[in-house]
Formats: sequence, structure tokens, C-alpha cells
Amino acid sequence: MADRRARAAEILVILRRNFRVPRLSSVADDPFKVLIRTIISQSTAERNTRRAYDNLSRSFPITPERLSKANAKKIESSLRVAGLYRSKSKIIKEVSKTIHESYGDSLDFIYSEPTEVARKRLIDLPGVGPKTADIVLLFCAKRPVLPVDTHVDRVSKRLGLVPSNARYEEVRSGLQEAYPPKDYFAVHMLLISLGRAYCRALNPLCQECPVREKCPSSKSPLMRKGPRSFIGREHHGMVGNYRLGPMRPSATVRKRSSQICRTRGRRAPARSPRPRSSGLPPSQAA
Repeated sequence: MADRRARAAEILVILRRNFRVPRLSSVADDPFKVLIRTIISQSTAERNTRRAYDNLSRSFPITPERLSKANAKKIESSLRVAGLYRSKSKIIKEVSKTIHESYGDSLDFIYSEPTEVARKRLIDLPGVGPKTADIVLLFCAKRPVLPVDTHVDRVSKRLGLVPSNARYEEVRSGLQEAYPPKDYFAVHMLLISLGRAYCRALNPLCQECPVREKCPSSKSPLMRKGPRSFIGREHHGMVGNYRLGPMRPSATVRKRSSQICRTRGRRAPARSPRPRSSGLPPSQAA
């Protein structure tokens, strides 16, 4: 444990030297706004999350009462750029209604309740999973929790800070044991920065990575495959107990599916503009 903490501290020093720790934005002063923004961010790139949240805030005041009574179609229109907008609209309306009716439009219990009690109350809200709850607790109440998103999960496993088959709670507890609470926000943000810039899911830039000397995965011949990810259902089309929808298959998968359908004589998916094949070799097709 002591060796792991020492290596974790060395990694953090290198990360601070190479990346900037962002300051919490003004939105972090309002836990409900952080909650809504985090729900929008599920399975969505940061740029589109920001655009969707800005659209929503221009259309409605971001309060539990207003969103609970807002027209679902108007919410969907605001969130369209973020994808999965129908499901996210439903979740936002339901969680807003619960907070409006059961909590008096306030999530102030995150400041007064013990951390685990506040965390459980957040997770019990419609559509709120562990990562979302941890983000609200850390960003707004400065509670000693370390949220694990897809980048934090992947990078921490490749660095050997947590087991490669660890699930969300094991990753979270492992990182919290490796770092002091005062560094949780910095660790969260810096691991995300490293994941976006170098430690990508596919084709990681190991030779250019600033922590390659501290990373046991950088020399692994299996590096390109990466570790199996158990980052929680929130990153696989799920938010809390809600399914956001099927994840969009890659272009390669769609192309291969279309080829198989044509080979077997079935109609190709509508997405494919190519005509059905006759099944004959090109020389005989005419």
C-alpha cells in the first residue's frame, strides 16, 4: 500500500506539471444545476453537453419546479444536440418533480447530512447513479468522494492504481485510498485530462505520455486492447435505473451487418444506400 501511494503521489506531481487543474465554475454553487448538467452529459461529449445545457438554460430557469412543469417536447428540443434526448428529458422531468415535491426544491441536505447518507439519498433519486451522486457531492459540497468517469476508470487501471477488473465502487475506493481527500478534485480532473490527451481508449499515445515511466501498461503488447472497463451503467446507455437507449454501432459494424444481409439474400438495413446484390459473381451479374 505504501509503495502504491508513493507511486500515486509521483504520478500526481507529473500530471500537475503537464496539465492545469480547472477552477470550479459558478454552476457548482447550485447542486441542482450540477445534477441536471451531469444527467445531460451521459454518453455525450463535453462540447455537446455544454451546448445542450446552454440551450436548456435559455429555454427555462434551471429549477426543480420549472423543469418539473416544463413541456417535455421543449426540453427534448433543447437537449437534441446531446443525443438520447427523449430519455434524458423524461429523467430530468421526473427527478425535478421528486426534488420539487419531496425536498422543497432544494438539495441542501448534501451540505448537512453525513457523506454516505447524502450519497444514498442522491442515488435514490430517479435517474441518479453513483457517478452522478459523487460529482454533485465533490463539486458542490467538497465532500471526500472521487467520481469515476470513463477516463478515470480507464487511466487508473492502466496505471495500475486499481485492479484491471475493478468495478465502480472498487475503483472509487482504491483511488480514495491512494490519495488524500484534499487531492480528490485534482486527481479526478487530471486523470480525465490525461485520458483525453494521451491515454485514449483506442490507440493510446504511450510514447508521448508524460507518465509513461510510471505506467506498467506502456510496455505491454496488449496495450492497444486496453483493460476491460467496469465504469458503471451510466456509461453504457444507462443512468441510474433508466435505459437511455441502445448505443449507436460503429460505421464498421453497420457496414459489416449490411454485407452479411446482402450475402444471405435479405434486404440490407435502410441506412445502407447500396442496392441488393444478385448473389452472382461480377462477371455473371450482367
